[in-house]
Amino acid sequence: MKDTHERHRGSMGKYNEAFQLVEGQTGCLIFLRGEAAGCELLSRPEKYAMLHQKIIGSYAMDALRSDHGSDDRNPVPQKAFEQALDAIGSIKAECFPSVGLGEDCRIREGRITGSALRYENVSIHAAVFWLEEERRQHAGHGDGESRREERMASFDERRQRMNR
Repeated sequence: MKDTHERHRGSMGKYNEAFQLVEGQTGCLIFLRGEAAGCELLSRPEKYAMLHQKIIGSYAMDALRSDHGSDDRNPVPQKAFEQALDAIGSIKAECFPSVGLGEDCRIREGRITGSALRYENVSIHAAVFWLEEERRQHAGHGDGESRREERMASFDERRQRMNR
């Protein structure tokens, strides 16, 4: 992971510059190569601000490692954002009592997987990922058997953890 980070240091800086925090921002919807990849939401702007750079970095690192970071600069159409948000909003979550306060909610339908921590009907933190077909097969969403791979925390790892 360190070698990958060193090799792509300049590109990582470009991602951070391109996706700067906007005042009041509480989340992001990430697209890689024009397709929805993930969505992170926090309940408070100051908490999101603390994590923004790490979230962008985790997606950037995965994009660079998996060659999603090609120089494809076509803007994502507004309709794609709307469809991604509609897809998330239409999924019914299964909620269970959390170890601490609130509820642990799990989302799993089709290519979408994720989790959220809810407290008093407010989502404190939600992370949603779109699975690639190959991963979906290996994660028990298709006919393949479940498979676990351990990596450092990146977008890809967090997406895989949702499938365990």
